[in-house]
Amino acid sequence: MVMYEEEVTNFSDDFRDWITHPIYTFSRHLISPLLRMGRLLQHTRQSMSWPDQMKAEAAALEEELLQCYDRDVEANRGPIKDTADVLHVNEAMHAAALIMFYTRIMDMPFTTPLIRRNVDKVQREASFIAPSSLSSRAIIFPLFIAGCEAVDGRVRELIAQRILGSNYCSELEPSKVVSHLSQIWSVRDQSPGLTWLEWSQQGNPLEDYHRSS
Repeated sequence: MVMYEEEVTNFSDDFRDWITHPIYTFSRHLISPLLRMGRLLQHTRQSMSWPDQMKAEAAALEEELLQCYDRDVEANRGPIKDTADVLHVNEAMHAAALIMFYTRIMDMPFTTPLIRRNVDKVQREASFIAPSSLSSRAIIFPLFIAGCEAVDGRVRELIAQRILGSNYCSELEPSKVVSHLSQIWSVRDQSPGLTWLEWSQQGNPLEDYHRSS
């Protein structure tokens, strides 16, 4: 199991065999790809043209994200020390990472089956975590990412209910998170075929969306 320097220095050896990072509550393997995704996302916001190097980086990132999940699946076949709730958060984060990659890097419409399946997966994984669990704090981010791309009314309702019902995260202001989602749904429903980049270029309606995600 790969461990980062701060884990070796600051954390108990009890976490050595965990699949997830003890602070981030998701896979160690996802940390680097998420950072790379952030850099690519900055480029997509600044320029509509993609040089060959950026296309190659996006293709490599897609493969890395898929390999990260495969590695965690393989690790799950061995002795597992992570708690069940943390593993559900990790599954949700993997799905949220794919949602972000395909909608924000590859500019895939949020109505496509691939996005809808991963949105459903985030909601389903969150449903396994009790609102009283400490992991409720960690599930808010993937729920918000999934909520931004949710199409089906029932899924939106379940995501909103789960966010509002989360304990131990009052500082995250769940009601404000749901309010942002409601605004996003209202705006996006007006033109559901538009991609995330097309929405982002329209400016004001999605300013909160950009800042929050």
